[in-house]
Amino acid sequence: MSWNSTVFQQVYAVYLMVVLFVAPVLGMLVSHIRAIYNLRGDSKANGDFLTGTGGKGGKRASKAQVTRILVAVVVLYAIFWGPVLTLNLTMKFDLVSPYTQAVYAMRLAFTQLSLLHSCVNPIAYAFVSRNFRLGLSRALRSVLPRGRQEDSTSGGSLSGHHPPHPHGYYRQVQDNMFNLWLWQVSRQLQQHGGASATELTTV
Repeated sequence: MSWNSTVFQQVYAVYLMVVLFVAPVLGMLVSHIRAIYNLRGDSKANGDFLTGTGGKGGKRASKAQVTRILVAVVVLYAIFWGPVLTLNLTMKFDLVSPYTQAVYAMRLAFTQLSLLHSCVNPIAYAFVSRNFRLGLSRALRSVLPRGRQEDSTSGGSLSGHHPPHPHGYYRQVQDNMFNLWLWQVSRQLQQHGGASATELTTV
């Protein structure tokens, strides 16, 4: 059976539909439905992981946001890859003629649509996820000189209009780690009857 064989081309079209569309969509549906089911559970651990506080309102908002993202990923994949694979399948089984102007235009448009899928997920995350938008804004502001100046003078937080500057966050983490180290040294010295951490840091 040669490549030009009609049967071979039909089998290959079915193979592409199964491997590139049916199997991925079914796999995402099963895994995402399972993830949504676990998120919908009344698990305090899930709420603490999603919100960091465990508040009921925060948990519901975070679960709804994750659910929207998971649904959007599946829907976008089906929208961007379904048309080109379906059109290819119908042409190989002679359901539509590939030699018409309309089919030729659809082939070009659907092919470009499938290629655009490689860059559409970040855009979808930006529209669906508030945390993604805040993180992206913080990253852009850390690169732009004007954003760095505004962050240093405003001292904003994630809940306000101006997210905190990453360097300030890292500075706070370093200070906390240093204080923790001083506390540990103080406990060890006190157990052995030595000086306190305050005495160690006093010049």
